[in-house]
Amino acid sequence: MIRVRAPSNIALIKYMGKFDFSSNLPANPSLSMTLEGLCTEIEIEVDERSLHDRLESHPGISSSGVDRFLKHIERVRQGVQKIFPFYDLKQSSHRGGLVIRSSNTFPDSAGIASSASSFAALTLAVAAVCADDLEKF
Repeated sequence: MIRVRAPSNIALIKYMGKFDFSSNLPANPSLSMTLEGLCTEIEIEVDERSLHDRLESHPGISSSGVDRFLKHIERVRQGVQKIFPFYDLKQSSHRGGLVIRSSNTFPDSAGIASSASSFAALTLAVAAVCADDLEKF
């Protein structure tokens, strides 16, 4: 089982609009503050009886949010060597689907950026599943 925490942040000055949509560059800068005590926690385990990944718990997440989580897992699996080039990670060789449990240590709809912390934690957790030796990671 893999457990990962990622801190959330709150925008103090938020950028609006895009300068370049193809590169996802903002039209103006933003300023945010990391909230180390307010985290997203992700727990992942391999279910060898299933071939499909599933999100078991995250109160308040929509069905489109679940779809974004599952698509992100696949992106990380496919690109883990490029995302973390120094760790000699391979595309996941485990047999079975991933069971993902996600929660925040802060209330939903509090104005805190939970999607950034959620995807950061999810990226690290999926990469850890791909690691042959977690001590190196």
